[in-house]
Amino acid sequence: MLRRLSFAGSALVLTLSGCSAAPTTQIADSGAPTPPSAGVTAKPPAPAPPDPSPVPKGDTSRTVRCDNLIASEKELPPGFPPILDSVAFQREIEFRRPQANPPDPWSFHKSGLPVRIGARVELRVPPEQKSRLRIKWGNPPAPSSEPGGLIVVDGCASPDPAAEWIVFAGGYEVRGPGCYPLDVTAGGRTERVRVAIGARCPA
Repeated sequence: MLRRLSFAGSALVLTLSGCSAAPTTQIADSGAPTPPSAGVTAKPPAPAPPDPSPVPKGDTSRTVRCDNLIASEKELPPGFPPILDSVAFQREIEFRRPQANPPDPWSFHKSGLPVRIGARVELRVPPEQKSRLRIKWGNPPAPSSEPGGLIVVDGCASPDPAAEWIVFAGGYEVRGPGCYPLDVTAGGRTERVRVAIGARCPA
């Protein structure tokens, strides 16, 4: 039986899976998060259309396994606003410099991914950001997360009939602090969200 986890605390790492319809070419920016108390101000990312190639519904090479979920929850935690009523992201993350010796230019930042039960969701790194941003959710991370351009969560269920969201572990790999864009497709719509990692996303 799946153990229910609490969302309390901003450092909790969660990940979710869901499903949605094929992407469209219209992108709406969901807006910037409330600026954190510390960090540098990053330039806003240049708008870019999502990859025009839809992901075939039967393609599992980029799909997070549903049995990788770590929790089922009825409500989203504070600090995880819903996007397209299908998925949620932590919008402000503290940057931690890698401790590897020799230094690794990439650093991993844990952040959970809540996904609405039954939804199909596509998470896509904009092409111009692939040299600075990778996304990894699932355990192990979906093969599509290497090099990190696209991840799909496809209609996962929950063992808890009262739950509305499922959670997957994972996060972001980045090359330094920044305001990172991520294109989210669900329900036939695409929306661009911005995640502040050690930086401020401009209003």
